[in-house]
Amino acid sequence: MNKDQLYGKLNEINEVLTRKFHKEGDIGILEGSAGISLFFFYYSRFNSSNESESFGAKIIENAINKINEGYYNPSYCSGIVGLAWAIELLVEENFINADTGHIFNDLDDTFYSILISEIKKGNYDFLYGALGYGNYFIKKYKNTKSKKLKDRYRNYILELISQLQKISYKDRNGLKWYSYTDKVHEIEGCNLSLSHGMPGIIIFLAKLHKFSDFSKIVEPLLKDSIKYILSCENINVSISLFPNRFPLRNQNAANSRLAWCYGDLGVGMSMWYASKVLNDKALMENAVRILKHSAKRQTTAKTMVKDASICHGAYGIAQIFNRAYKEAKEIEFKEAANYWIIEGINMAIHKGEYAGYKQWVDKENWIGKVGLLEGIAGIGLVLIEAMSDIDLKWDECLLLS
Repeated sequence: MNKDQLYGKLNEINEVLTRKFHKEGDIGILEGSAGISLFFFYYSRFNSSNESESFGAKIIENAINKINEGYYNPSYCSGIVGLAWAIELLVEENFINADTGHIFNDLDDTFYSILISEIKKGNYDFLYGALGYGNYFIKKYKNTKSKKLKDRYRNYILELISQLQKISYKDRNGLKWYSYTDKVHEIEGCNLSLSHGMPGIIIFLAKLHKFSDFSKIVEPLLKDSIKYILSCENINVSISLFPNRFPLRNQNAANSRLAWCYGDLGVGMSMWYASKVLNDKALMENAVRILKHSAKRQTTAKTMVKDASICHGAYGIAQIFNRAYKEAKEIEFKEAANYWIIEGINMAIHKGEYAGYKQWVDKENWIGKVGLLEGIAGIGLVLIEAMSDIDLKWDECLLLS
């Protein structure tokens, strides 16, 4: 990789975001100003810039003021819970000094009520449903120094686990969760995506397994859901090992694209993290096999990649392979990460005010975005990670660390 080219693109993204951050009307972590603030904080550390750190802090302050003025979108992806999660991370990373135990304390009961309401409806979705709220409460449970608050968050999480179990279905292939895989036609099935489906549940359960309060409860759920996902592997491999959803409605659905949001990469990473907490060598080898298969996919016909964003583009793929390399130390993953960084740089072809990047909508429409998941803030964070010698934690917001 040409480091000078990466530095140049990163600095260009920083310059654009200082002018365009206000284009993001929401305040969440993935689609909102909280995600943009993460870019400025990590850029400040990478570039030794006090100005960028101050900019990040100002964005957080503005978001809190927005809540005080009546803003109310609670979701993890684009709303208040995502902002609250980001503040927890910033404290962990020593970017800011704050007593997070009380910042959103008055709202936690409300967040919990929404969580329970959503999971009882079967909406476990990570971005907009129960798992996003659950991810926030794991952070609170882990970080609080108050025994009273830890007990409170533990009870919240235990109830979420209980409700997850209640809405699951078990058969000879394992444990599964249904959702609308086609909302237009109201068709239910098992979603195999990291962003909205069962791999997200598996990583969530694997995160909980690390804590003695939850490990015995989640382990059977974890093992049985892994068994189900592995049963969905395509018998006749053509492009991908796993489909986007199961059961299949047509043969074309057997192949999934290469991306953070959907496809084999999410399945592979979920198997990897589960294998670590379960100390399952065979599962770990299977996870590496899945990821190595994905690393070989590089033509457009096999990847179906059209843009550069984290969500479904080149930089999201690069971040997953970079994380996989740090975890498994397989050289193929480092080579794949470098390949997709270069692909991402080469996709900066759109003239305008978003550092050359736009998100693909269809053949006629490309949209410039500034946020973490679909815009240049996320691209900037991936570039920082690619050029950093130390391990960064920001991609935990994507269930990648």
